[in-house]
Amino acid sequence: MEQVFDIADPRDDTPSGHLSFTIHDGTATIPARISAHAMQILRDDTGNSPSDVFRANKSKIRLAAYKSRRANPRLAMIVLGTGDFS
Repeated sequence: MEQVFDIADPRDDTPSGHLSFTIHDGTATIPARISAHAMQILRDDTGNSPSDVFRANKSKIRLAAYKSRRANPRLAMIVLGTGDFS
């Protein structure tokens, strides 16, 4: 994976359960979101907060975001769902 591609930690937990974060792809900054259902797939049985689960699975989320961005470079927002992690 390219070194110029990275994701930031989530901004905050939302009532809907999804997490918003930012993708940095070279000079481009793209908003992104991971669904609550996708977070459930990544969650373990420790009962960690969604933000903790995000940080613990950051490499998986980064790879899914990278694949989505490369497949859809013109999207204004990348949305990750269960299909990206199952």
